[in-house]
Amino acid sequence: MRNRRLLERRGSLASLTIDLAQSESRSLEPSPVHEDILCNKPLKCQNLSFIESNFSTAVEETQLSNKTGLLTRYQLRHLDVMASLSAIYAEFAVLPSPSSSSCEKVAGCSLKNRHTLWPIRETRVKLSSTYKALCGSTDEDVYNSYINANYIMDSSSKLTYIAAEGPMSNTVNEFWLMVFQERTPAIIMVTNLEEKPSETKPAQKKCEKYWPESHASYGNIGVTVLSTSFHGGVQIRHIVLNCNGLEHHTRHIWFTEWLDHCLPVQHINQLLKVIVAMESYRTEYQRLFSQTAPVIVHCSAGIGRTCTFISIAMGVEQLCKTPENIDIFSIVSRLRMQRFGAVQLPGQYVFIYLVLQRMEKILTEFCVRNDQDRFPPCLIFPEAYDNKDSGGEDESSDDPFWNGQVDLLCNTF
Repeated sequence: MRNRRLLERRGSLASLTIDLAQSESRSLEPSPVHEDILCNKPLKCQNLSFIESNFSTAVEETQLSNKTGLLTRYQLRHLDVMASLSAIYAEFAVLPSPSSSSCEKVAGCSLKNRHTLWPIRETRVKLSSTYKALCGSTDEDVYNSYINANYIMDSSSKLTYIAAEGPMSNTVNEFWLMVFQERTPAIIMVTNLEEKPSETKPAQKKCEKYWPESHASYGNIGVTVLSTSFHGGVQIRHIVLNCNGLEHHTRHIWFTEWLDHCLPVQHINQLLKVIVAMESYRTEYQRLFSQTAPVIVHCSAGIGRTCTFISIAMGVEQLCKTPENIDIFSIVSRLRMQRFGAVQLPGQYVFIYLVLQRMEKILTEFCVRNDQDRFPPCLIFPEAYDNKDSGGEDESSDDPFWNGQVDLLCNTF
């Protein structure tokens, strides 16, 4: 009965489907990391397909108004996620997904992409000629303004994030230029540099190590690591950028427990602590400079783990500021219209529910009502460790029930 009610809140499945063959442009080859959910066994519905849509406010708002369905915080808190898996998978299947024709293939830039995924045209980050000139580059062509990244706005149209591909050896300079240009207060990294797909297969490179141990120059931008602290699967670096005498301070937060095609269900508290730390740096930046700037989030391809993290962070913000409701479907729908392939797997969508349910339970337990001090003490990183062998937090507070569900959820990949 619970499953049927969850679907009813989202509306009829039949009215939300079109022919996938008509919507999919062949101008962009499928990515090796792109998931075809139609072949995924947990989905019970037949002949489901994505919704073709152009990126426009009118179309987006129409789509969201037709499918939005709020969960009350009470419903989220008491939702039996495992019993509701088939309903959540079906909800995932009707999320909007723009066709590849909405992406911009920039001539000569394919080598700047890790896969065959291109950024959506209307939200693509472009490296400014002003900043390139400031940092010593005089090139003004499209090739040199390209980086595989998209601006992400929240429901109030406020620019809050940039979803980016993990830097490659030939895009490290552009990445730091983007950090400097956008004045980002924090960089969130949710991938390891190399990851083994299985015990029998060799490690695969997922991201270039784009920061120095102490100091290095990337193009005309000097990057200095002022300090590093370790917190049980999380590394936080205070980094200062210098270009032609102008400085910018940022934090690099590296969450190392989220492997590709896996879900960090045993590290949810640490993930929430990363979000709390990120928001504290964002708040500090706003207090110092009286303006906001987007946080850059990246994994390897910049669509799966990256956009799952952003969805969770937006949901946490919604839980902290909205007294009654949470709308996960609308959060992910909006995100998908801004970054192609966002939240690519059904298991990642379930994970969003799971983490936000944990956050709701923590907020309820600590009765956080004050917007200025909205995060419970249990989600604040304790005294920093200055080397990775000196300790770390005990994560035993993570719900032990989910420790036995890792294989079940990861089978949805």
